[in-house]
Amino acid sequence: MNLNAYGYGPPNARRWIVVDVGVTFGNSETPGIDLICADPDFLVGEQIDAVFLTHAHEDHIGAVGLLYPLLRTKAPIYATPFTCELVRSKMDERGVDHKWLKTISMGATVKAGPFEVTYVTLTHSIPEPNALAIRTPAGVILHTGDWKIDPNPQIGSTTDIEGLTALGDEGVLAMVCDSTNVFEDGEAGSEETVRQGLIELIAEQKQAVAVTTFASNVARVKSVIDAANRAGRSVCLVGRSMHRVTAAAKASGLSAAGEHPVSLHGQPRRGKCRAFPHCKRRPPACGIA
Repeated sequence: MNLNAYGYGPPNARRWIVVDVGVTFGNSETPGIDLICADPDFLVGEQIDAVFLTHAHEDHIGAVGLLYPLLRTKAPIYATPFTCELVRSKMDERGVDHKWLKTISMGATVKAGPFEVTYVTLTHSIPEPNALAIRTPAGVILHTGDWKIDPNPQIGSTTDIEGLTALGDEGVLAMVCDSTNVFEDGEAGSEETVRQGLIELIAEQKQAVAVTTFASNVARVKSVIDAANRAGRSVCLVGRSMHRVTAAAKASGLSAAGEHPVSLHGQPRRGKCRAFPHCKRRPPACGIA
């Protein structure tokens, strides 16, 4: 889970920004507990000028609806379009007024008290991942959020190498970095490689195909849809999160389905598929859950 706070100024007049407000999930060591989030008590009563969200993974946005009211602030919450779509629904579920949620464009710069925050485009396993270049009177902090460098991410822009290089030339006081498997040798594979593998694999199958993936990996969903369409298969999406994330992608102009018809409710248009109880079209079908 993530909840980062950056402060500037003397103790009696310190100004703050918050970066990401996420959850983690319970496990066998926390019986009866499904979600765990940070304790925001330290920030209650402090001057918070803004909340910035780097991307839409649950460990970065999952606690917004729960913790934002506890902060007792009217600070705006900034996020790019896809992230805003998902956060808005989470705030609605909690009955939290989302009027403080502000949609900004990729690469935007926001002034918040003594902070100037610029969104820097990265690539990751979710649309619209961003680093934050946080400029303060004391220097520049680069808060990376989550990232991997993918030259062909399928959805969205590639990593802003020029922007990162310019930050290095400007001088960075500190980099706060988070990336899964960052201590592993080698390079993370590109989504294009996965897409080509799926195209070959699904084309070889004779019966219905079921594919499981993280719903937030919209590029992976697109890769499966591309592979299914090339093989002449219909596609149905199964699962609440799959429906919610795909709808957010479509609403923010990042449709995973492209020009091809895809059921958003596990209900393709005709016939009957014996492999998937939610699917009403005969094989060959390709279900994504």
